Amino acid sequence: DEMIAWGAANTVPASISNVQAIAAGGNSLMALDASGTVHCWGAITNAPSGLTNVVDIAAGTDHCMALHADGSVTCWGSNSWGQSSVLGSIGPAVDQKTPAHKLVGSYSYSAALVLTDVDGDGVANSDDAFPWDPTEDTDSDGDGTGDNGDSDTEWMVASGEDVQSVLDDASAGQTVRLLAGEHVGPLVIDGVSLRLVGDPGATLRSGDPTRPVVTISLPLGGGVTVLEDLVIAGDGLTGDLSTVPAAGGGVHVASGLAVMRRCTVHDCVAVDGGALAVGALAGVVLESSLVFDNVALVAGGGAYIAAGGDLAVVATTICGNAPDQVVRERSVDSASCVTDECIDADENGIPDGCQGVPCPSDLDGDGVVGGADLSLVLGEWSTASPVSDINGDGTVDGADLALILGEWGPCPE
Repeated sequence: DEMIAWGAANTVPASISNVQAIAAGGNSLMALDASGTVHCWGAITNAPSGLTNVVDIAAGTDHCMALHADGSVTCWGSNSWGQSSVLGSIGPAVDQKTPAHKLVGSYSYSAALVLTDVDGDGVANSDDAFPWDPTEDTDSDGDGTGDNGDSDTEWMVASGEDVQSVLDDASAGQTVRLLAGEHVGPLVIDGVSLRLVGDPGATLRSGDPTRPVVTISLPLGGGVTVLEDLVIAGDGLTGDLSTVPAAGGGVHVASGLAVMRRCTVHDCVAVDGGALAVGALAGVVLESSLVFDNVALVAGGGAYIAAGGDLAVVATTICGNAPDQVVRERSVDSASCVTDECIDADENGIPDGCQGVPCPSDLDGDGVVGGADLSLVLGEWSTASPVSDINGDGTVDGADLALILGEWGPCPE
């Protein structure tokens, strides 16, 4: 076999043949031939005498290592960082606790390297918090970029594992994915914008009925936390109701910005905001979600928005919550449904209360929007009459008059 080298040590000894393995580190180069003989050149030119039965080799910046067939290891070269000191735990194969090779990503490391300083940072594995990472920054998704600098890292959490500890370790912009099964909170996302995602079949519950299932607190300008594809479930009106959370039985966004996308929140209980509470310094977008059967002991069974907070409801159904659906100002788009009942008699996926009235300005039901309807609006001007408040904003005013005039005439068939 022909071997070619380039760089500082680019002259391959002519005596080398039948090469089975090669190793390079800094200015040290090695080759292992079929007879088990180790050849060295570059910064380190001599292998120790009596080096036999070698099955694998590894090279550091200025040190070399050889793994023998019985599992023992020989190291030589510089020992400035203890890299050539063989640990006492390394012995014959029967005594070894570490496999001969370890696969990390697409790379296979020899036992000689694994058992000393696998990442070559000068810190022995036994003393190295991140033995596989010389930057001391682990790479959870295996894409070659350490987590601290990798915005697309995705942490996988199986049912029964500690979700909060993973959230605490994750960095801004990263994703924590809950795998199928039940996961237990309460969870706190504090100061770091993350993406918390649920796989199909994943359910998130609070292990402490006195706290929200999820609490989010972000500083102004601290990014956006995303909750996506989550099923957040409470236990309904059970246990000691005097100890339920003050705000947000399901989710409490105390401060900062959050998006809840394709989430389902049900059977959660709080004093205010059974399913969701939005703090005075918070803004939330509730998108393509379902919020039902939640209870507030005071107000906002579906959602409670503190003065100064903001909630935008987009393509979302909020129904069947008690004592009411949403409290305080919010933006609700035309694709959303907010109604007291979740009954869907025609099973079309839209609660009956959101089916809409084909001619909403026909207040007297005679099939025509005309003078009688106009008289009703003018007669109840500036009141909160549920009959004449056509747009449902709480006041009979010019907006309702505009609807009357815009639909003037016979109702559509």
